[in-house]
Amino acid sequence: MKGKSHEVVETADRRKLDVAGLQETRYRGVESPTQSLTQVRWLKGKDSAYKFFWSGNPEGTNGVCILLAKKWTENVFEVQRISDRIILLRLIIGKTVFTIISVYAPQQGRPAAEKERFYDQLQSVTAKVPLSEVLIPLGDWNGHVGASADGYEGVHGGFGYGKRNAEGERLLDFADAHHMVICNTLFKKRDSHLITYVSGDHKTQVDYILFRSGLRKLIKDVKVIPNEECMPQHRLLVCTLRK
Repeated sequence: MKGKSHEVVETADRRKLDVAGLQETRYRGVESPTQSLTQVRWLKGKDSAYKFFWSGNPEGTNGVCILLAKKWTENVFEVQRISDRIILLRLIIGKTVFTIISVYAPQQGRPAAEKERFYDQLQSVTAKVPLSEVLIPLGDWNGHVGASADGYEGVHGGFGYGKRNAEGERLLDFADAHHMVICNTLFKKRDSHLITYVSGDHKTQVDYILFRSGLRKLIKDVKVIPNEECMPQHRLLVCTLRK
């Protein structure tokens, strides 16, 4: 995000995004819950403004955020900064509460204890979200769920990319435990609209948007938008909801 905030806001406005989850933002954060309230600021583009809620650590590594369009900022009633890898924001639209969780899972090769801690924290916060709320965990899960459902038919829509790995299976197990579906496996797309990370010849799908299975009818489309200049490796993943 540093040095790119103007570009990110311009991209969000051009793509008409209401809310966006960003990961590896590397904004410094604090450990104190009271001081963490200062981890919010306005980011402005040429003709637009978004509110930037982030959670980081004192070293300025990792970091997650939720970027919210100006028109919805007065609807926010709670922000929880769980760690430098998990942030939760709740807002009410009409009569419906939307709970957005932006996550940045530990990368492959990180210590097992770090991965356990991440999923323990995520399990804990997810379990507390009432079933009456629209729950949307999203972000960089650093795992591959694979091209096909292969035993996870209630969670995986059958239209993924690549080969499943241990981290992807962990994500599938998490989604299954909370009766969720991985939205960007629901729609048949060409590879360029499935691949979320590109580095040289290396192409993978590691970014996902989750929804509770009972709310699947709300999802109109999910696709990757390649070639945004401010995102040279990770690609923009967009979910469109029905009104």
